[in-house]
Amino acid sequence: MVAEKLTYRPHALQATVPASRYVIRDTDIVSLIPSGWLGCNLHYCRSNKKSTDWMLSYGGLRGDKCSVFIKSNAKLLGACAYPYADPNSLRIATDFMNILFALDKITDDQNTVDTRATRDAFTNALSGKSGDDTSPKTTFTKNFLERLGHASEKLCARFALHCIEFIDATVREAGLRASGKSPSYDEYVKIRCENAGDIYSFEMGYTSGNGFSNAISSLMHNNGLSHQQAVDHAGDICKQRCADMVTYKNDLRSFDMEVNDMIRKYLMAMEEWVCGYNAWQLETVRFLGNKSKEVNSTGITKIIQRKTLGTA
Repeated sequence: MVAEKLTYRPHALQATVPASRYVIRDTDIVSLIPSGWLGCNLHYCRSNKKSTDWMLSYGGLRGDKCSVFIKSNAKLLGACAYPYADPNSLRIATDFMNILFALDKITDDQNTVDTRATRDAFTNALSGKSGDDTSPKTTFTKNFLERLGHASEKLCARFALHCIEFIDATVREAGLRASGKSPSYDEYVKIRCENAGDIYSFEMGYTSGNGFSNAISSLMHNNGLSHQQAVDHAGDICKQRCADMVTYKNDLRSFDMEVNDMIRKYLMAMEEWVCGYNAWQLETVRFLGNKSKEVNSTGITKIIQRKTLGTA
């Protein structure tokens, strides 16, 4: 199978920034990873909709939520973030991405009580305590777990733990949304697990009035920074994290060959996730709409002001 070409150009972000209040120069994340990016998975097929259809078959997403979910393009994220996966592993990874996107849209406008109910359904399904619950959230989670039957007990337990941490953070975010409180950057990072994608997702939340659920808006509101200053600051944080990663990687002690190989694969997967996630953001219309190609080639994001937020 011939790999599909993506328009993502990780080293093309050299454009001059026009003198505009709402024009943002982005940080080239991939250039910070010495190993670079392996590229899109060779098994990715743009017309393959099996994973998306699988999630939609449960009927938990309708109307605008369904439309946004489809635009998220989980199969592309899976292919970008897991370029080394075989066809079966890629499908499992893509289904998991779709679960996360579905939960994100389901809880997007829920209050704290409803978000907790979603959390309970999801965690009960993960722990085998869902009983007779046949809700979409429970059913698609149980179906997904059945396909992890080949995995070790420790892996499944770790997977469930991370999923619970994710949905717990979603509940905390719903509480902040309801209270109108803007978390500090450090508080926000704990909720969103250091997701650098906030540089590109900023406008989506900002223009809809839900800007506090974003690292960039948190820096603007709590630190008194402009749009560009907040993006530059976030970029500096990314640069430092990548530099730390390289340092820690080089300083790792050596074990036996088997352990060394497992560590090497784990670190490689971390690097590919960062690079692949960044590539996906600049290919999907989830965050940037029809501006994705322009942002990809210029490294510049134009922000439309619709709601007042912190310091502009």
